[in-house]
Amino acid sequence: MTISPLVDPQFLKLSVPNRRVISAFLRNVPHMRRLHTARFSEVNVEQEHLALLFQSNSLHHLILFRCSLPGSLRLPPSHIRDLTLTVRDNCDHMGPLLGHCGANLEALDFALDWQAPFFIETLPLFRKLRKLKYTTASGSVHYLVRLASLAPKLEHLEVWVPIYLVDELPALPASLNHLRTNQWLIEDGFFGTRPFVHLRYSGQPPN
Repeated sequence: MTISPLVDPQFLKLSVPNRRVISAFLRNVPHMRRLHTARFSEVNVEQEHLALLFQSNSLHHLILFRCSLPGSLRLPPSHIRDLTLTVRDNCDHMGPLLGHCGANLEALDFALDWQAPFFIETLPLFRKLRKLKYTTASGSVHYLVRLASLAPKLEHLEVWVPIYLVDELPALPASLNHLRTNQWLIEDGFFGTRPFVHLRYSGQPPN
């Protein structure tokens, strides 16, 4: 299921007709027994729509691409195991959603624009999180460090950052067994790389 209606390009607001159509559609979610993935794209996601969506027992992957969320959320229990967030530079309301989904979250794909929000400082512990993909255009890894510190069982880490303005990265988490990242980050020792790390190249395999 993908929801990406025509919106006001400045405020991402739904038009009244679109709001009614989406609400009517989402009221059928409890009957969609095969629904597993939902995506909202460049829209102001409303409390009502998320509450209806979270009534699904089969939904396990939620994708929010450059969306805005309410400042507070009142949602049914979350069955989301895989969360994909591409965060807009002025979106600071992802914290309540991450906190609500955190207990069951196993995979998080987190992408930031140039100006990262500050909600990440108050996030809870992600006890089941095993896969983390982190992408940023700013070069800062402050939020990566914070997310990794909240995932005691993290096994798979994927990091994509530009070659400029990069802070020094800490050592890899002790539970990690798979790392995929920019080749130059490994070569320059930003991860405190040790010999057990296995490098995989996107081009020709190494000799």
